[in-house]
Amino acid sequence: MAITIPELDEIVRSFYEGRGEQQKQAQATLNQFKEDQDSWLLVDKILAEATYPQTKFLGLQVLDNVIMTRWKVLPRDQCQGIRNFVVQFIIQCSSSEETMKEQKTLLNKLNLVLISILKQEWPHNWPTFINEIITSCHSSLSICENNMVILRLLS
Repeated sequence: MAITIPELDEIVRSFYEGRGEQQKQAQATLNQFKEDQDSWLLVDKILAEATYPQTKFLGLQVLDNVIMTRWKVLPRDQCQGIRNFVVQFIIQCSSSEETMKEQKTLLNKLNLVLISILKQEWPHNWPTFINEIITSCHSSLSICENNMVILRLLS
C-alpha cells in the first residue's frame, strides 16, 4: 500500500472529523494500512512528517503491534534500529518541560512502546538498560522526570 504521509494525515483526519460515508471509507483505508505487513516501515516518516497528532499515534500503534507480534522474527539489526529510534524520539520529546507538555500524549505512547520493547529485550538483549536510564537522568530534569515514568510503567 503506497501512501504518502500527507495522504495518511488526511485519511486520519477524515476518520476523526468526517461523517457518514467519508468516515467509513477512512476507517476501511486505515484498517487496510494497519493490516499491511510493511506499514511499520513508515513509522519514522510518520513521526517526522505527520502534522495531525492522531496520525503519529496511529504510527506508534502500528509499531507497537509489530513489537508484540513479530519482534522475535525480525532481524537483530532491525530490532536494534527500532529500539534506538524509539529511545532517541523519547529523548527528543522529553528534552524540555515545554516539549514534554506539548507532546504529552505522544510521549506517553512512546513510553508504552519502549515498555513493549523492554518486555522483549530486557535483560538478555539489553542488559545495560537500567544503567543507561540512570545515566541519562543526568542530562536534564525533564528527561529524568520521564525516566521515572518509564520505570514506574516497568514495575
